[in-house]
Amino acid sequence: MERSASRIAAVSIIATSLLLITVCYGEVGKVSAQAEPAAKPVPAASENDEPRPYAASPYAGNIDRGLKFLREGNNLSHWECMAVLDFLRRKFGLSDRYNIKTTYTFNDQEWVMKEVVGPWGRMVDPAHKATAPPPFDGDGPDINYLTFNALYCDQNGPPSEYAQRLRQMHDGCREKGGVNDYIVTHVAIAVEWLGENKCLDLSESVKDLRPILADEMAEIINRNGPDCDISYESMALLSYMGQRKRITGEWLDAVAGAQQVNGGWTELHKTGQSFPHPTIFALWTLLEASVPDAPKVGWIPR
Repeated sequence: MERSASRIAAVSIIATSLLLITVCYGEVGKVSAQAEPAAKPVPAASENDEPRPYAASPYAGNIDRGLKFLREGNNLSHWECMAVLDFLRRKFGLSDRYNIKTTYTFNDQEWVMKEVVGPWGRMVDPAHKATAPPPFDGDGPDINYLTFNALYCDQNGPPSEYAQRLRQMHDGCREKGGVNDYIVTHVAIAVEWLGENKCLDLSESVKDLRPILADEMAEIINRNGPDCDISYESMALLSYMGQRKRITGEWLDAVAGAQQVNGGWTELHKTGQSFPHPTIFALWTLLEASVPDAPKVGWIPR
């Protein structure tokens, strides 16, 4: 089977900038740049009486519509977003319909198994063994290096220079904006994954970065505005890092107000087409605000 244009686009995204999760920019449904978002967060009824632990939240309707957007598009290039959704299912007690075994089917997509699930399968399968590090032939820091080695640090042991390179990537990209902001957010993911995997020597060696990274997530949101992809990701990661109290009501209302009529979110300030990546991180942000007593659950399954 020939590889589709969606496959080429997905691999290009991995190669150029945003590592594992950013390949989620597969097309699920186009929206007009002039499409009106929901004017106000409004609760919505469940379709199948499935668990809705967020039902009392003013953002319940936004969450319902976002979940529907994600489950109705089984695009070739967004396995990673479904992997994050699988984590949100476990953390917030969502319906088992959001288990990745039911949200994503592979069909003849052998390249997905090799190039995406091969390196990143541990995001959904605790027994998964990495086949090989993901390729990175783009410009700038190898963002895959950061997260891949953190994801498997307890299995393989990362390279001896890992902590030094992590700091170099962080220091070289902080406060520069643009794609550099995504490198900073993925430094944060790597630091948290080192802790989850109990790679204690490495985790201790970089723990001083945690408060710095939290400050930087807030600065990224303030600099870019709360209604864009990098800010949704930064808000979700603030919660993941135990810093949810830093997320303001104004930011949350901006996230809800940026939702498009098809239930998804766009990359930038409500314009363009909806994508799984901003949608999954906007959902994560709203779920954290809506189910504040959710148990602490690791992103990496055990």
